[in-house]
Amino acid sequence: MPQGKDDYCLVALDLLAEGGVDSLTIANLCSRLGVTTGSFYSHFDGIGDFHRSLLVQWEEGRVSQLQQELESVTGPLERIDLLKRMALALDHEAESAIRAWAR
Repeated sequence: MPQGKDDYCLVALDLLAEGGVDSLTIANLCSRLGVTTGSFYSHFDGIGDFHRSLLVQWEEGRVSQLQQELESVTGPLERIDLLKRMALALDHEAESAIRAWAR
């Protein structure tokens, strides 16, 4: 099954959550996805290009998700409740790892 850029980013978040920044290698990404490094290089120019893509996708995805969910609720108390539920539902290991890595 062909893998797309989104697949690499999803696996990268898992790797970050499981093993931190040091686990985020081309070899680990390809192994987890069951693809060759050639597949990786057909999507990205190198690890730096992949890192930039991952951070952009993560940031845009988080902001978009927050905006869409908050727009669905109009009352201030309901919004606070929604934000609490969203915070509890986060993959905290991945969030912590990516925030530490992106500094």
